[in-house]
Amino acid sequence: MSVAQNKQDGVLLALKTTSVDFLSNRVSYNLRLYPSGKYIRNKELMVSTTPISLVMDNVERKFWEVAGEVNSQQQQNPFDFMIVATGSIMLYPFDHHVNNFTVFAYEGNDTTAVVPVMLQFKNLAENYIITPEATYTNANKTSLVVTVGVLRNTATRIFCVFTALLMWILGLAVFRFALDAMSDNSKQIEGPVMGVCIAMLFAVPALRNTQPNIPPIGVLADVFAFFWAELSIIFTALVQMILYTVRKAKEAQRIAKQLEEGRARAAELAAKRKAREEARRKAEEEQRKKDEADGKKVGETGEKKKNEKTNDEEEEDLDDANAANAMDVWGDAGSSAAVGGGDFGGGGDFGGGAAF
Repeated sequence: MSVAQNKQDGVLLALKTTSVDFLSNRVSYNLRLYPSGKYIRNKELMVSTTPISLVMDNVERKFWEVAGEVNSQQQQNPFDFMIVATGSIMLYPFDHHVNNFTVFAYEGNDTTAVVPVMLQFKNLAENYIITPEATYTNANKTSLVVTVGVLRNTATRIFCVFTALLMWILGLAVFRFALDAMSDNSKQIEGPVMGVCIAMLFAVPALRNTQPNIPPIGVLADVFAFFWAELSIIFTALVQMILYTVRKAKEAQRIAKQLEEGRARAAELAAKRKAREEARRKAEEEQRKKDEADGKKVGETGEKKKNEKTNDEEEEDLDDANAANAMDVWGDAGSSAAVGGGDFGGGGDFGGGAAF
């Protein structure tokens, strides 16, 4: 309803919603009063011809106490006030809050001289849907009951639903890490994977707080998504830390066992190598002794053979000497025969003379 178009007698309440605080269940309004019809004295200044008393929920406020004066309209016009709303923020983002108040006006201090009231409403609160409803309680329209419903706007609801789905996706994705870790006992938990889980513990609350005007933890949106995502991440982080600790201990035991087996194997190989070296040394010693023994025997046999050869040679030399001596004897004997007989063919011939 426009002030310029309003021709009815009475006062117009230009009501604006300035802010909404669901944590304290309060809705703030700004109210400006405009005279209408016969109550207008100055259309440009919108000054009333008579003082007006406005009563809101048993709280009285006076306007234009000095009728016709320009400055008097600024004493309490406009003014801000708050109304307590009923509703539960636990249903965020689908919570619905309602506040209502009763308004009536009269001239000056005469409560019987009631003034008709009219309402003009405008919403200045962002992220909220305001649904005002005005109902007159009498036929002369001097008493008005104003009921204002407050809802989160559609964008806020869509964003909250999207955020809840995103938290579910993150929680399930992290929970998959826990399933993979538990299903494969041979798989070692990597440090970066645990780091992702720890980071997610702080990232999901930050994601939750991006929702517009969200109350403290515990609302409906948290029950649907945030709590489950956090539980999934916490469970996964605990499982990974436990498995990491257990498997690291088993890995350390396995490595220690391998080192012990390696040391035992090395000691066994060293003992075998030492035994082989000892056996080889003994064999070489025995062979050396045997070779020394065989060498001495061979030396004695060679000496004996050498001695035998020397004796044979001496005997042969002796025989040769004897033979030479015999030849010499024979030679001497022939010479003597030639000298004595003259000639073997003549007087002393083997054939005709003396013969042997």
